[in-house]
Amino acid sequence: MIDLRMNAINRMLLVFVIAPFIFIARPAKATVIYNLTAPCSPPPFECGPLGVLTTQVTTVTGSLTLDIPISPIAQQWDASDVLAYSFTLDSFQITDANSSLSNVAPSPFTTAAFRPFSAGDGFLVATYDPDHSVFLNITAGGVNLIQESLTSCDLGTCQTQALAPWSRVAVAPEPASLLLLGSGLAGLGLIRRKKRLPVNTKTKAKN
Repeated sequence: MIDLRMNAINRMLLVFVIAPFIFIARPAKATVIYNLTAPCSPPPFECGPLGVLTTQVTTVTGSLTLDIPISPIAQQWDASDVLAYSFTLDSFQITDANSSLSNVAPSPFTTAAFRPFSAGDGFLVATYDPDHSVFLNITAGGVNLIQESLTSCDLGTCQTQALAPWSRVAVAPEPASLLLLGSGLAGLGLIRRKKRLPVNTKTKAKN
């Protein structure tokens, strides 16, 4: 009876040890962040104050966070893989909390070492929820804020364009991957400890 119980425990420990390494052998996902810091382009692009831009914009900053495998660098993705995004144009922001994200073909896109898009990719559009005539194009070269409802600009469209290289700044493993790895190491430790314990060979004497 004791042997059967010990065999069951051994099988359970073996599952804890092997399962994490099977999981890790598959492409592991991560949080990959691409940052952008870009100066506002000169005329004919309007950099405020204009429309939703209540102040003069000199620099646009932002980040795009993707849930994609760690390697290789080139990974296909689209709007459904975006965990978060935030772009600041001085006093105005477009983020995942106040806008809706969509793909513009060709998509899916392909990541590169220093930017989230590759040559020939389409781009993302973040449509501002309070006013759908305001939207931000997120492209390989930077971002472009468009305010279609304004009639003070040529063709009824005002654009704020900021062009600069992206940078890939962080890759953090998924917490679930770390948890599974930890459970595997813990299982190995239990097995090694069990092997070192002395075996009790005493049995009860028969009356």
